Amino acid sequence: MFLTHERPLVFHEATEEQVLEFFTEEMREMLWVEQYLHSAFVKMRFEISCPVLQQAFERQTMYIQQHLLDLKKIFLLLKLTGHSCKCETIEDLVNEYRSIVFHDKQPGKQRDVCLVFIIQQILHFKIAVYTSLVQFAAILKNEEVLALLHKVIGEEKSIDLLLTSIAEKTLFFEVLPDVD
Repeated sequence: MFLTHERPLVFHEATEEQVLEFFTEEMREMLWVEQYLHSAFVKMRFEISCPVLQQAFERQTMYIQQHLLDLKKIFLLLKLTGHSCKCETIEDLVNEYRSIVFHDKQPGKQRDVCLVFIIQQILHFKIAVYTSLVQFAAILKNEEVLALLHKVIGEEKSIDLLLTSIAEKTLFFEVLPDVD
């Protein structure tokens, strides 16, 4: 059973129209997520002290721009209409990021580690939602939509791995004390 904003969707009883309606709602939310994150990430990269991490943010910002284009293509392919819908989960995570920057006014690797942690939470949320959207796109039997969603997931995973690598090789060893 999947939950929509109005009523539960019992999967084995769902019509293609109901699946499309649920898919559309989630796509509208992801459109908002990508728009919101694009605006936030442009500012966030200037709050990071590690140059390698700044480059990763620039890369992620470019991916987000492409994701917005991909989402718009999906809307066109499926003839979806409507506006984006706010995602409170992402808004809360971005607010947590801003709170760290506000309370820890001193840029440095310790703050960067905290910021990477928040960004990876955002990426994991996006990967989970896009993976679920792939399942719905498979039900709708649209290969172009599936290909676009798989591409987005791949890009999100590559940034997540890059951030993990940066954190492990560049940040953690200099921030965390040796533990014997």
